[in-house]
Amino acid sequence: MAATTMAATLTTATNELRPALMERILVIEHDVALGLRRLLGSEGYEVKVVPNGVAGLESLLQRVPAAVVLDLPPGIFRV
Repeated sequence: MAATTMAATLTTATNELRPALMERILVIEHDVALGLRRLLGSEGYEVKVVPNGVAGLESLLQRVPAAVVLDLPPGIFRV
């Protein structure tokens, strides 16, 4: 029983020393998205802003984000 308690204590101590991993949000936006970057950053997210879809795909190949915010041009879904 003592070994189990010691292992649990060591695991807890190790987890407390480990820095929290920031989840990344990728924002694909041609205009400067400083407000969005500031808002999401204040909530603890790492925010990467790229200007277009090509740069967005390149970023996705480097590291998969937790979420993608995509600015679509008006009229892209015309019926």
